[in-house]
Amino acid sequence: MATWLKPELLLLDEHTSALDPKSGDQVITPSDEVIVRDKLTTLMVTHSSVSDRIRVVITDDAPAYDPLAREEVDTSIPLEDRAIGGLGVHLVKNHMNVSLYERIDGKNILTIEGRLNAIDRPV
Repeated sequence: MATWLKPELLLLDEHTSALDPKSGDQVITPSDEVIVRDKLTTLMVTHSSVSDRIRVVITDDAPAYDPLAREEVDTSIPLEDRAIGGLGVHLVKNHMNVSLYERIDGKNILTIEGRLNAIDRPV
């Protein structure tokens, strides 16, 4: 795998989603080697679904940042009086079955998981 340019951010969005696990490993290993060799800042998004749930994992190598640690949003305050930011994290923390932040090997890893049958759908 060669990189012609050194982008400020390399976005890998579902770059192995259509591959079986063995082929996916054959893509991920050289990708990781190039990322380390060229010191690329990377944002990797993957998802998987197992029966009644969907899991999304977002990984980057930016400085440590736990979005789940931010202060709770006070939803009782009118929208126009609230500070900007935090509502997306609030929704994740209050509507997903799993929301987990980890810092492993210099990477931020945010995992969110929701049960599909637990989501109310309009009729």
